[in-house]
Order: sequence, then structure tokens, then C-alpha cells
Amino acid sequence: MIILALIPGLRGSQHAQTFALVMGIARRAVGFIVEVLITPIYGIGLTLLYYDQRIRLEGYDIERMMEEAGMTASLNLLSGDSLIAPVAEEPRP
Repeated sequence: MIILALIPGLRGSQHAQTFALVMGIARRAVGFIVEVLITPIYGIGLTLLYYDQRIRLEGYDIERMMEEAGMTASLNLLSGDSLIAPVAEEPRP
């Protein structure tokens, strides 16, 4: 806008109205594009925040629920322990 105002051929009352009209349209177009890009991101962020708070409030954290139920078997499997006891073979006669 400043660069266009410095152009010598665009000075004067005749070009002032046209300049104001073009700049108004450009400002509204840029505002529209920014709003179109930001509004979905805002909605997505708000939804994620809502679900995060709801999960924390209602205690739907899966890892914590597994610990409370005593289901920490995945840690034992990583260390090489087995959940199933080996079957002893019966002696053959």
C-alpha cells in the first residue's frame, strides 16, 4: 500500500478513490483467505482440547486403567518372561 502511494502517477484526487477501493478489496480478500485457513485449525484444536480434558476428567486413560486392573503383562513380555508356564513333559514308561 505504501509503495503504491509513492508512485507519482497515482497521486491526486482522481486516483485516490480508485486506490482506496482497490486497497479495500485487497484487504477484504486477504482477510477472507486468512479466515478460511484459520477457522478449521481453531475448530480442530478446540475439539482436541475438549476430548483431552474429558479423558482426564473421566479417567479413561488406558494405561492407568490397566495398572489399576493389574494388567502390566506387556512389561513382562518385553523382558523375556512368558505369561504361559511351560508344560512339563510326562515321563514315558
